[in-house]
Amino acid sequence: MVMTPTTARDRGEWFKSRRSGNNGTDCVEARYPVDGDDILVRDSKMRDEPGGPELVTFSRGAWGAFISDL
Repeated sequence: MVMTPTTARDRGEWFKSRRSGNNGTDCVEARYPVDGDDILVRDSKMRDEPGGPELVTFSRGAWGAFISDL
């Protein structure tokens, strides 16, 4: 049986953090690459800037430790 990804996270797409504000000023997006181990994080306000946003890369272990402390 082939599993079809149903969420942006499962498909390796950027998704907005549930803890981001709704006013557009505190927006963090993350992406779990389907074929990789590192989780990418960006400031969604900067995604359309020339050169793109600065990315922060977490290993899966570091990401787990980070989000468990939120």
